[in-house]
Amino acid sequence: MCPIHSHPMLDFAVLMKNPASIALQCEESMRSVKLPKKVRLLSVSFIAAALFLSGCNLFSSTEERLQQAIEYQAQGDLNAAAIEFRNVLKKEPDHAQARWLLGKTYLEMGDGLSAKKELIRAKELGIGNEELDLALTRAYLQTEEPQAALELIESSSVLNSQAPGLVLRGEAQFGPEEVRRCQTELPGRIGCRFDQP
Repeated sequence: MCPIHSHPMLDFAVLMKNPASIALQCEESMRSVKLPKKVRLLSVSFIAAALFLSGCNLFSSTEERLQQAIEYQAQGDLNAAAIEFRNVLKKEPDHAQARWLLGKTYLEMGDGLSAKKELIRAKELGIGNEELDLALTRAYLQTEEPQAALELIESSSVLNSQAPGLVLRGEAQFGPEEVRRCQTELPGRIGCRFDQP
């Protein structure tokens, strides 16, 4: 028996938990019982709307969306992760962690311009760590702004003294091709040291 017809005050949350099962029950019920055309149309419309809304995650909390985005990112589904991070930011534009993770996702997607925008905003919102500075430096290099990358490296004691920052310094000063050549052909040679400006 269709739960919609058997219980007219059906809790919407119950319907949202398993709309596909309820839709099948209602379809079977509508075939076996002669219902007025208006009731059938209303039932089908309600079921279709419930299925649509359940697929859109309209009722997910910000934290649930953030966790879903992090899972997508971990699975390598960067487009889905970016969509979920943007959905979080629609509800909470000043959500610093979502901005930071969206910027990081854009960077992985090769969209340096969007990454730079989100990473700068995350920094303005209070995220301040070496990983963000490293990501922002990479975004500057992707957008062909080596001077901005060098300035960020100079202002960070961590980036200025550790291997990833030194490699990025080399990319900013000499270009990524020269850094790769030095790393593969001339390891340890004086000409391949990027710790000196």
